[in-house]
Amino acid sequence: MPIFWKYLSKEYLKVFFLSILAFISILLVTRLKEIANFATISSSIFSIIQFVLYQIPHVLPIAISISCLISSILLFQRLSKMSELTAFRTCGISLKQIITPLIFLAIILSLFNFFIVSELTPRSKYKSKELFYQSTSMNPLVLLQRRKKMSTIKNSYIEISTQNNDLSAKDILIIMPNKSNQRLCLMSAKNLELIDDNLDGKNISFISYLDSSQTKNFDNLIIENQSYMTTKASAITGFIKVKEWNMNKSSMPIKMLLIKAKEEKSVKQDKKYVSALSEIAKRIAFALSSFSFTFIGASYGITLHRSTSKKNLIVGIFLTFLILISFTVGKALKYHSTFSMMAYIIPQLIALLLTGYKLKKLSRGYE
Repeated sequence: MPIFWKYLSKEYLKVFFLSILAFISILLVTRLKEIANFATISSSIFSIIQFVLYQIPHVLPIAISISCLISSILLFQRLSKMSELTAFRTCGISLKQIITPLIFLAIILSLFNFFIVSELTPRSKYKSKELFYQSTSMNPLVLLQRRKKMSTIKNSYIEISTQNNDLSAKDILIIMPNKSNQRLCLMSAKNLELIDDNLDGKNISFISYLDSSQTKNFDNLIIENQSYMTTKASAITGFIKVKEWNMNKSSMPIKMLLIKAKEEKSVKQDKKYVSALSEIAKRIAFALSSFSFTFIGASYGITLHRSTSKKNLIVGIFLTFLILISFTVGKALKYHSTFSMMAYIIPQLIALLLTGYKLKKLSRGYE
């Protein structure tokens, strides 16, 4: 390996890893709401740390791409400003040879990004949802306290205040509609406590209605009082918890996604098949973006004159935003496979053609 390859690769990767750390920190803030929601329902520090780690692959694909852009553009701006680029070319090293090590690194990073977006990110999505579901499955007190997002009890009045890390509650009052007879039911409890897999209660009262067999009679009111009761916590959570989440296409590894797309095509489920193709195109586009952004940064970071041209910076920013916007447009067109794939791929092809033309001009001495 030539010495200048080692030098350029080292300088590129140094900025790349610093940028990755910065972007992971920033982009994790955008997922702070999900992390906070999980932290409120989980009493285990290990589970919270595990959930946070599962969030990192969500932000890695875009973090890697932007870090490639920043690394390459800063590297070539410094080479131009410090006249190192001129020194390389004076030694007989062409611009093509100078960019070659970065092209190899960009290809490796693109393959790594494809692995992340196709395997690691879907698995982390699956595991984070699974962890979230498991953390709430065995504690009905948590579901009652956070019923708006996590339970089927929506149009109800509930008074509950949990204690001891959501393992016990006092003075519980629940008023909810009974869909079978269009009446209200009431349950009150002096104390509820989760012990192992059982929910124990003290001083429990129930008020409900029993439909009369005769239409002109009044409903029968049922009042039941119990000094103590115990039941399986899983039976309560099974009744009030929302249905278990289903694995969607964004949570499928690439092999499973290809099999799913083949199955949907065979049974002529066109809409689902098209969305599967769009998901595959999105993952390919994220992988290509690492190479595209490196190429953009290398092309528009080079300056041949002492004064820095703002035109190069503006064009580079424009091409970057063009690719980033294509991800949003492609996702919005996920039920139109042709347009979705065009939205993902065409902007990157345009960027590569323009940067290739720019490099050709630079190699001939034109800015």
